[in-house]
Amino acid sequence: MGQTELRLGQVSLQEGQTVLQTGQVKIQDELVEIREVMKGKISGNAPQSLPSTVMPSSPRIFGRQSYINKVVQFLLSAISTHLVILGPGGIGKTSVALSTVHDSCVIERFGIYRRWVPCEQATSLPLFFELIAKSLGLPPSTTNDRFSEIVAALEESGVLQFVLFDNFETIWDLEGEQSAIANILARLASIPSLSFILTMRGIQHPASNLIDWTSPRLPPLTPLEMDPAQEAFLKISPDSEGDDNLPELLRELDCMPLAITLMAKLAEVGETVAELLSQWKQEQVKLLSQPGGDRTSSIEVSI
Repeated sequence: MGQTELRLGQVSLQEGQTVLQTGQVKIQDELVEIREVMKGKISGNAPQSLPSTVMPSSPRIFGRQSYINKVVQFLLSAISTHLVILGPGGIGKTSVALSTVHDSCVIERFGIYRRWVPCEQATSLPLFFELIAKSLGLPPSTTNDRFSEIVAALEESGVLQFVLFDNFETIWDLEGEQSAIANILARLASIPSLSFILTMRGIQHPASNLIDWTSPRLPPLTPLEMDPAQEAFLKISPDSEGDDNLPELLRELDCMPLAITLMAKLAEVGETVAELLSQWKQEQVKLLSQPGGDRTSSIEVSI
């Protein structure tokens, strides 16, 4: 009886040691993973093929020229410029930024060194780093520190560089990462030859305690005035010109550029402005929301 109990005790002890060893291995694995995440090495959450970082073409834009001119002047007046274009979803932040990037004077200043990073796809810090690296044309990482490779490439380029970080709120709002992202921004802002613009929902500049944003700061974008709002609508749906219901419909839409674009596309395929106005009053945002749509095709997703 005593020997049986002894053997059972030895088995229990061995099982306990196995559990302990397994737990130690798991903890060690987790520590390695944390270190690799901080270095931007892990790609477990990243897709096999990264989204395109090819700069989109210049969009049609209405009623924003004075704002665009101001941004252009900022980019031309200093070696290094750091700007944030703020405002609610659907207000036209990306359109303003792209129009600026495609301005002839900005092209002359930065040439081919104008980069676009679609932060909407950056669902983790490692993926954010890889998107930046792809926009810069860097080869696959050869170290455990992707961000240092990015900084080195920018600092050693010997030319003026510009990066547009589009929809930056996606990366800024990553849970538990805001301090790290603020330091990343601050490090980028310290590169003398680098200018960048963030487009971002909201009314506050990020990391203001670490970055001296170019002053005076750009004001958040506001809705369009009535004339450019009508011009934007009629550019898509010219048959609606002269419709007495159009000003009321645009006021109902708060003259928001994305809402105007989506509503005009409905008018383009045959709906009258009066019909659209009636439907809007009944359905509101649902009228301009498509299942599975993205920020450019669905008001619900955009806001």
